Amino acid sequence: MKIQFLGLTRQAAGLVHLELEGATVADVLQRLVASYPDLRSHVFDGSRLRPDICILINGRNIRYLAGEATLLDDADTITIFRQVAGGTP
Repeated sequence: MKIQFLGLTRQAAGLVHLELEGATVADVLQRLVASYPDLRSHVFDGSRLRPDICILINGRNIRYLAGEATLLDDADTITIFRQVAGGTP
């Protein structure tokens, strides 16, 4: 399946997208950080997903699916980015 990166995760990965396999989101994330260790701190806070990380499967947030246990299909597109807030009040 295709994994695309946006914003800070794109900068950290040094990639726009890549192809990985996995049965679940958790599988793909483990393969991702094993292949690209510099991404670990951008995706995980210890062993948990960072609270500001957003992972979409075909445009749907995994928080509204089965989270990291969300099952994947080879045709899926995973989008990973960190939600950034800021600016002047």
